[in-house]
Amino acid sequence: MRTTEVAAVLPAMIELRRFQADPSFPETLGVEFGTGREEPAVYFYFVDGWLSGVAVDAVHGPQVTLWERS
Repeated sequence: MRTTEVAAVLPAMIELRRFQADPSFPETLGVEFGTGREEPAVYFYFVDGWLSGVAVDAVHGPQVTLWERS
């Protein structure tokens, strides 16, 4: 997935910021989404424009289900 595709499947969230995820790997872009300006919820990481990882903020993040378990 690309950044625009991720944003399209998260209609209740807004993009808060973009950042360089790791100075050692300049091709890795981090994008932070949240439900409010001060509440980051999910971080997506893209390498060369393609989704490579997802991390949920344990404090502000949404309830997450994986393989039917919360």
